[in-house]
Amino acid sequence: TTEYENGAAVKVKAKFRVYSSYLVALSDYVGLLSRNPRYTAVTQAATPEQGAQALQNAGYATDPNYARKLTSMIQQLKSMSEKVSKAYSTDLENLF
Repeated sequence: TTEYENGAAVKVKAKFRVYSSYLVALSDYVGLLSRNPRYTAVTQAATPEQGAQALQNAGYATDPNYARKLTSMIQQLKSMSEKVSKAYSTDLENLF
């Protein structure tokens, strides 16, 4: 994995948890955020973008651009969701 030390990207071998399912992984992640006072601002954020910044501020990731990258992904997902929603709400009978 890549960690940032003194502003420089450094490749590090690290062990990661292994989960039996996405549900178990997500439950563990939610537990981390909700039980650790370090992440209080994350769980109280008004928007996903504020939550991303709160994660970075709490030291969740060492990448100095973590919040910006996460916010970019959030915006892409929102845009995709809006497009899919519009596609499924279109009157399909008028297409043919």
